[in-house]
Amino acid sequence: MPNSLENVVSAQQSILINFREIGDAVDKIESETQHLSTGLRNSTHNVQDANEELDVLRDLSEYIISQTSKLGSASSDTPFIQAAQSTAKQIGEIFETAIKNNEIITSDLFDRDYAPIQGTDPQQFSTQYLRFLDQVLPDVQEPVLEISDRMVFCAAVDVNGFLPTHNKKFSHPQRHSDPEWNAAHSRNRRIFNDRVGLAAGRNTDPFLVQAYRRDMGNNEYALMKDVSAPIFVNGRHWGGVRVAYRA
Repeated sequence: MPNSLENVVSAQQSILINFREIGDAVDKIESETQHLSTGLRNSTHNVQDANEELDVLRDLSEYIISQTSKLGSASSDTPFIQAAQSTAKQIGEIFETAIKNNEIITSDLFDRDYAPIQGTDPQQFSTQYLRFLDQVLPDVQEPVLEISDRMVFCAAVDVNGFLPTHNKKFSHPQRHSDPEWNAAHSRNRRIFNDRVGLAAGRNTDPFLVQAYRRDMGNNEYALMKDVSAPIFVNGRHWGGVRVAYRA
C-alpha cells in the first residue's frame, strides 16, 4: 500500500511538472505570436506608407508633365497629347454628324445600361451604341498607333471607363476557359473603372497625363503613360480618348 501511494504522488508530481512545462510553452508561443503580429502590423504600415509616398510622387510627376505642356513647352509627351486632343475632337464631330443625320439617337449614344455578354471572362458588356462605334471608331483610332513605336493603344472610353471599341490587336474573340489569354487579347467591351480608367473618362480638362503599371495578362506588366482628352457631343461630355504609350 505505501508503495502504491508513493507511485500516485510521484505520478501527480510528474503531471504538475508537465503542466508547468506546457504552460511555459504556451506563454512563449503567445509572446512570439504577439511579436509576430506586431511585426506584421508594422510591415503593413510600412508598405502602406511606401505606397502613399509613391502615389504622391506619381501625382507630382503627372502634375509637372501637365503644367509643362500647358505652358507650351514641348516635351516627349507633346505628340501624344496632341494626338489625344485631335482624336477626341474628331470623334466628337463624328458623333454629332451621326446624330444630325439620324444614324444614331442621342439617348442611344449616351446609353449607360451595360448588358453583360454571356460566357465572357473577363466580363464583357454591350450597349445600344456598340455596333455604331464598331463601325466608325477603327478608322479614327488605328492610325494613331503609327505616330510612335512607343504607342500601345488608342481607344475611346465613356465616363464610367467602359471601352467599347478597342484597337484591332486587342479585339480578338475570347477563348473559352482561358481568362488569362482573354485579358491580354480581348480588351474591348470591358469596363476599366480603375483609377486611370475612370480619371481618363471623366476628365474635362484639355488633357490629362497619368502614369501606371498596365496588367497585360499572363502575369506581365508594363510601365505606361496615359494621355486622355475629353470627347464632347453637342456640349455634353461623353467620355475621353485614351492614348497609352510606354514610359
